[in-house]
Amino acid sequence: LDFLRKQGITSVKRGCETSNCGLCTVFLDEKPVLSCSILAARAAGHRVTTLEGLQKEAEEFGAFIADQGAEQCGFCNPGLMMNAIAMFREYCGEGIPYEEMAVLYRTNLDARALAETLAEHQIPFEIKEKPGNLYDHFIGTDIMSYLHLAQGDCERKYFLQVANRPKRYISRESMEGSRVTYESLRNFYCDKGWMMDRIDQLEWDMKMIKDKTPFAAIQYIRKGIGYDDFLREYAVYRKMPEEELLAVLDEIQQNSKAYQTIGEWFAHVRHYKEAMEEKNTRTGSGAGSADRKGVSLLTMHGAKGLEYEVVFIIEGNEGSTPYRKACRKEDLEEERRLFYVAMTRAKEKLIISYVKEKNGKDLSPSRFIEELLVR
Repeated sequence: LDFLRKQGITSVKRGCETSNCGLCTVFLDEKPVLSCSILAARAAGHRVTTLEGLQKEAEEFGAFIADQGAEQCGFCNPGLMMNAIAMFREYCGEGIPYEEMAVLYRTNLDARALAETLAEHQIPFEIKEKPGNLYDHFIGTDIMSYLHLAQGDCERKYFLQVANRPKRYISRESMEGSRVTYESLRNFYCDKGWMMDRIDQLEWDMKMIKDKTPFAAIQYIRKGIGYDDFLREYAVYRKMPEEELLAVLDEIQQNSKAYQTIGEWFAHVRHYKEAMEEKNTRTGSGAGSADRKGVSLLTMHGAKGLEYEVVFIIEGNEGSTPYRKACRKEDLEEERRLFYVAMTRAKEKLIISYVKEKNGKDLSPSRFIEELLVR
């Protein structure tokens, strides 16, 4: 560990120094080891690989955990990635085909980020229940409209979508024709100085986010433009929990984190939409059929009667499983039974995952996981 740090290898972190935390993980001849417990002399003549030597795999996995809202600080991520990449290689080396792998979750909304990641990296998958396209949600449409305007694509539909989100009192009548310009808006409101100020501010905001990364641009839309406040007002008006709307926006923003330019993210969203449309229009019996192709993505309900060599259960957190709306005793028992059904779909390997923090909020592992650990 000390030798690697002195060579400027900063991905290898000094954590517990008791061979417990895994922050100092490196590959020694392609096998993961804890560098804090390996003398430099013992590594002589062996191949040592750190995260710096696995940039492509690290970037892909980093994008995945960001999509899942499970990203950690820069101190923890390197050790996590090294161990995860080692696990992926192990399964691949064992010759387990995609068709014998399944990812299970409580509701089909949990599949959105995963399906997006698999589509991005061209990993074949079958999805039994349609999760809904995140970018077809009105919040997704709003964000994409803002970003199109920022890129100079001033079609009327983009202005109509966000002109009053938040409220600017810009009327439909002021936006005539297939394309709208800020100058045409100023001409329409030339006798109203306060409206001219709002149009100037909108134009300035679009210039501010033009060259930002998608993640930073969305952050500016949320805080600088006031889109979060708009959603809170919308939730009050519609009598719905504001947390549900903000969760959608959080997911969109996290999904954008892996892309450096708005153009790259547009291409990714377009590819994802095409992939999901193909999945939705494909005929056949879906992920449970004998001729399934690729990794199966299923809800716990949809997995009944099916078995796979390897099963991943994701979102193993309170509020997801058991589902947050399960309050009565009988409902909780049904949730517990579903979790048991999900676990027993694995013939050889079962991996249950949960996150400790998501979108800046602390999360707890499912009580069902805790029940397993105390037995």
